[in-house]
Amino acid sequence: MFSLELSYEELRVRCPSDIFDFETTEEVKPLDKGIIGQDRVVKAAHFGLRVKSPGYNLFL
Repeated sequence: MFSLELSYEELRVRCPSDIFDFETTEEVKPLDKGIIGQDRVVKAAHFGLRVKSPGYNLFL
């Protein structure tokens, strides 16, 4: 297995504020399709909660 140690600076991404056409998130319209990817996480959680093996972990 490959592993790579990263510093906290390498895990952070900063977006320049001038790429957005709003000042605050209050101006952003809600998504009309709900939250993306929720069907998959619900199915994965249902599966993971049914596994009865020691050492099996569920991360969401």
